[in-house]
Amino acid sequence: MQFHNRKIVILIVFGVLLIAVSVFAYAMGRTHAKRNFYSSQIGQGVPVRLGGGIIDTLGGEHIFYSTYCGSSCLGFTVINLTTGKTQRGSLSFMADDNGNAYTLFEDWSGEVHRFDGEFVSVRGREHSEKHILDFTIKDEKTNLPTINSVEF
Repeated sequence: MQFHNRKIVILIVFGVLLIAVSVFAYAMGRTHAKRNFYSSQIGQGVPVRLGGGIIDTLGGEHIFYSTYCGSSCLGFTVINLTTGKTQRGSLSFMADDNGNAYTLFEDWSGEVHRFDGEFVSVRGREHSEKHILDFTIKDEKTNLPTINSVEF
């Protein structure tokens, strides 16, 4: 079967190639920008953190999630699915005058928990009747993860 209108075929092929080149250029540009940022003095040692979206459960009644609240902070919300009660706190990623990283978790009762090292992740668990948040923090001296638990 022969096509009588070659112009349409050429336009379709050109369009597909243009889209493919655009996607490739976009991906390479992002990779190049990330590599340049993390190898620059400003980006050295900067951990990759999601602006929000950490989500997990605590037993069958509670869920928690994080929201973006600033360049070195995550909002932290726990919702009781049975009662609808919402509790809010925040995670702050800090460094002291010597450049040592530490993480602050200010819970919904106003108590501040300090974890020395760089924040990696948080998980929820239930132990008997207690609800526990386990914060994984990377120790800067040993470069190993440590678990810091907060009970509520």
